[in-house]
Amino acid sequence: MTSHMEHSVTTGDLIAELARAKADPRAGRSRQATGLLTLALRAADGTAFKFGYLDLSARIIDLMNVMAQAADNPLLMATVAYVRTETFFASLDLTALGAPSGAGVSARSVPSGDVMRMFGFCTSAA
Repeated sequence: MTSHMEHSVTTGDLIAELARAKADPRAGRSRQATGLLTLALRAADGTAFKFGYLDLSARIIDLMNVMAQAADNPLLMATVAYVRTETFFASLDLTALGAPSGAGVSARSVPSGDVMRMFGFCTSAA
């Protein structure tokens, strides 16, 4: 089993455990569990994105958003916004970011993949 596959199994188990902790009213740490769940979902998103499961990645990002808001943590909300933006830059689908047509954003105005990787916008060499 590759390290990414092992990572995905471990992350799945962690997400399940954190979801249980979040739902347990006796624990009294629902906000903390929700914050940790957001971060575990971020790890799962990275794996899904790396393997090309873009629909799953989008769904995970939606769940990250819900969890970050429930945790009421501005840093987690900023992380979700960054991940969402990173995904659009990696796919070069800038129209989904809500840029109005004619706003000067086009495929030509976006830096090449090599330049974007240099600044950390893409993690894969593809």
